[in-house]
Amino acid sequence: MPTPRHDLRSRRTPVTELTPHPRNARNGDTDTIARSLERNGQYRPIVAARGGVILAGNHTYAAALELGWSDLSVVHLDLDPDSEDAVRIMLADNRTADLGRYDEAQLLELLKGIEDDLDGSGYVPEDLSLLEETLDALAASSLDDIDDGRAPTTGELLDVVDVTVGEPRHKVKHGERWNVGEHLLVVARLHDEHELWSRDLEGRWFAPYPEPYFTLSDRARETPMLLVQPNLYLAGHLLDKHASAFGDASVSPA
Repeated sequence: MPTPRHDLRSRRTPVTELTPHPRNARNGDTDTIARSLERNGQYRPIVAARGGVILAGNHTYAAALELGWSDLSVVHLDLDPDSEDAVRIMLADNRTADLGRYDEAQLLELLKGIEDDLDGSGYVPEDLSLLEETLDALAASSLDDIDDGRAPTTGELLDVVDVTVGEPRHKVKHGERWNVGEHLLVVARLHDEHELWSRDLEGRWFAPYPEPYFTLSDRARETPMLLVQPNLYLAGHLLDKHASAFGDASVSPA
């Protein structure tokens, strides 16, 4: 099948002519996107099908409304919003972001370069501290496996702990609760599903959107945590990494 060739020229479009796709399955962090828009402006266009139905950028649109913006840059595709081609584009835009992974060492270097002003980056100072702790934990947990007397490289450390972009071994479902050592993982959204996790806050340190290696960090070793992660893929990998480090018996449905 030949690859479609879309007209990718964008034009300023009033927000009144746009509408979210009613079948979009993604739940984005609109507040963080709004902060990025305020600081960085719109740096890539929204993609919309006929009638202004948004295929990519539904939460950018929502954030723009919160900010009171009157228009956005939009690429308009000549597609029925309910067609298979349109739905496939919407799914791919969401899923390809899920399947990516970071070079944690490179990410830490980038964050340190702007740590005096993280506004608009999507990160907060606590993220930088946690990343440093995570890399330290990776190093500490891997030194016994590298015994040739030299300092291990970042690549060797990540290889030892089996970093992968494949599907997680632990399959989780929305709304599930998991014991992760002394911590509790709840697979739920933060902004509109408080009833699924807020009752479990007492006696636990709150850790929203934990990375897969979070429970290996020094901070996680010091106190029980309430981990709230809406992303099934990342939640599954968190269970995988904890089980790899502490044994399969350390992970179980709550």
